[in-house]
Amino acid sequence: MEKYGGRLKGRTEKEGIRDPFIKLLERGEIEGWERSIALRSVRVDPVNSEDFGSSPDLVLINPRPAIGIVECKRASSSEAKHGMFEQVLLYGEMVRSLAPDTFKERVHRKRSKAHGDPKVLDAFLQHDISDIIREPYLIVVVDRWGNRMNQTSRLTLLLLNQALGKLGRPPIEVWAVGAGRAERVHVAS
Repeated sequence: MEKYGGRLKGRTEKEGIRDPFIKLLERGEIEGWERSIALRSVRVDPVNSEDFGSSPDLVLINPRPAIGIVECKRASSSEAKHGMFEQVLLYGEMVRSLAPDTFKERVHRKRSKAHGDPKVLDAFLQHDISDIIREPYLIVVVDRWGNRMNQTSRLTLLLLNQALGKLGRPPIEVWAVGAGRAERVHVAS
């Protein structure tokens, strides 16, 4: 994965961020998400409409079991300052509102496009997910930052993670991908 002008090569966020993140996930390099399955285009909107569908960039299925909702953004985009956390929160709330069987059915439909060990997906589909669907992990992946984040994003993330903690939910994770590796972006208070 080469960089130029501070960005990963790739025509879109999906090619430049999502696809390298999937490769790192498959190699077991995303801490806490080892052996996970990555699925694209899983619809999470509560209304099953042909005209409208909301899909995060990835849905991760972990053998713990756990569900991860992933949104990928270029750090240079305006959404990296103002919209990426809200977007992943919205997808998380949509997942929480789905019936467990509905979510499992939508995941199963994307089985042929799964990245990772299909046994993990089989076990997940057999598992009672009533509890874990209510607490999805929210993950934002950006193409650069290293261990630094702009002030607006940092403060927004701090406030959101404090609020999520008070609700008993996991914090939003932020990962930066580049140069063939992933780095968790730490935000100190």
